[in-house]
Amino acid sequence: MIMKPLLNRRLHLHHHELIKLFTSKLPASSSVTDYLQEAEFWIRSLCEKPNPQFDDAVLLFSQLIDLNLIPLHLTCNFLVRALAKSENHNLTLQVYTTMSRVGISTSFLTLSAVIDCFVNTHHVEFAFGVLSLMVKRGFSVTVYNVNIVLKGLCRNGKVVEAMELFRQLRRGCMSFDIVSFNTLIRGLCKAKNMEGALKLRDEMEVTNCSPNLTTYTILMDGLCKEGRMDEAMRLFKEMRVNGLVADVVAYGTLISGFCHRGDVIKGNELFNEMLGQGISPNVITYSCLLDGLCGIGQWEEATTIRTGEPAKLSSYLI
Repeated sequence: MIMKPLLNRRLHLHHHELIKLFTSKLPASSSVTDYLQEAEFWIRSLCEKPNPQFDDAVLLFSQLIDLNLIPLHLTCNFLVRALAKSENHNLTLQVYTTMSRVGISTSFLTLSAVIDCFVNTHHVEFAFGVLSLMVKRGFSVTVYNVNIVLKGLCRNGKVVEAMELFRQLRRGCMSFDIVSFNTLIRGLCKAKNMEGALKLRDEMEVTNCSPNLTTYTILMDGLCKEGRMDEAMRLFKEMRVNGLVADVVAYGTLISGFCHRGDVIKGNELFNEMLGQGISPNVITYSCLLDGLCGIGQWEEATTIRTGEPAKLSSYLI
């Protein structure tokens, strides 16, 4: 155990650094308790808006640890969450690593924030480890936490691992939501596993989690990229039968698919249908159709499209 005189001398060595950080606001003190409380106050203050100084807050935290002064776990957890909320991912993980090293307990909210940081810094394997740690500590892991990990796995091309986690937790009776399914379906489509994506869509019905517009759009996009336009159109019709209203993204997905396939006529029909529904085209929709029309030499119709009028493609149909 460190003797107080020695500790006071070490505090004195660092006091000039604290003066630089806080000018005259942090008084010198021979009391370790007062010193620590004052430092914790400034850690919190430095994180406050409108002008947070996160680097200084982390520096002060690190100085305390170097002095073998351990701040209250409430202060440390507050610091991690404040850093994570501001998207200072590297600083967040730096403080979390130090907390783990010196044995400062971490709360559920802190671990949730750390999972998000690991995912955003492309260290999803560590995020998976934190998720396991939450389970070991008896925390009730939420679908929100799991969705972050699933997103990270899929984004890093590890959809197989994401599906394994999904299956394992389902066996453990975890209920997944629409975000979970859409994340996995997008990952499967990106991995060109359309059969797996379509099968997962069917499983949604069993779990009373109905596909939404995003689900259908992801699947239609995957099918279009594989040239399976008939299946994509069947999904489009099924979507509307189920009471979902197509938006510009859903229409644009199909228009792009048909135009890339060379079926500009069908793409134009969908474009005109979209206009008839009162849906304004976006830049992507315009670009796909214009490229398709120009590719087949329909300059007049392309000009008509640019004016926002429905194109008939009469000459091409002849």
